[in-house]
Amino acid sequence: MSEIVANVAQIVKEFNHRLSREAENNSKGWPKFDGKILSYPTWKRAWKKHHENVYPGLTVETLKRVLEEKCLPEEVKDRITFKETMEEVWKFLDITYLRPDQYIADLMEPIVNTKELSERDYKGLERNLELLLHTFERAREDGVLDRVMHVNTLRQMYEKWPQDEKVKWWRTTAGVPLQEQPQQFWEYVQQQHRQVIAVADQDAVSRSSDSERESREGGQDPKKKREAAWAMQDGRSGLHFQSPVGQM
Repeated sequence: MSEIVANVAQIVKEFNHRLSREAENNSKGWPKFDGKILSYPTWKRAWKKHHENVYPGLTVETLKRVLEEKCLPEEVKDRITFKETMEEVWKFLDITYLRPDQYIADLMEPIVNTKELSERDYKGLERNLELLLHTFERAREDGVLDRVMHVNTLRQMYEKWPQDEKVKWWRTTAGVPLQEQPQQFWEYVQQQHRQVIAVADQDAVSRSSDSERESREGGQDPKKKREAAWAMQDGRSGLHFQSPVGQM
């Protein structure tokens, strides 16, 4: 009986050794951290998921060595050399890279830096709405959605829209309590994204048709025809890009 137990123990030891060697030699599968605060929460989730799903039986020594040698930037490696446990390593990394204020600033930077959108720039508005939706989803995954979708940050998200789109959002929130506006804004952006895609597609078709018609008929003004088509499409979709008179 003791011989069987010893054999089993030896098999397990050899298996763990092979597993450790494979984990150390296989650098492709392990997510690598780029050293950016914005990337840290996503990278940490991916690293732990890879560990749990692919190499759940690794020893602490092997895990620490893999993390240090395969996954961290050079400037970080030396700073965890003397951490004895994975708990100490993660505590150090969390203290260093889990900085909510800086994370929010980095996450919002592409939105803040968006250029002013002009009237009828459907493609520009479509890209802006897609950026907002991506930002909301990433914030949700990283556990900071309540800080991103906050009444104090909402204005940064729509201040580059055309004036009529701002007015439309303001009308939507009339009578809505401030604490409910962030969730309403997410739903509003989803709705507007669907609508503006339809408008942008129609605009592209209209431009193509105008070009073909102009080449065939010569004398007609495609710009005036397209403006008339835009006006009809605006009314159907609920998107309004003409500046309102006497409403501001």
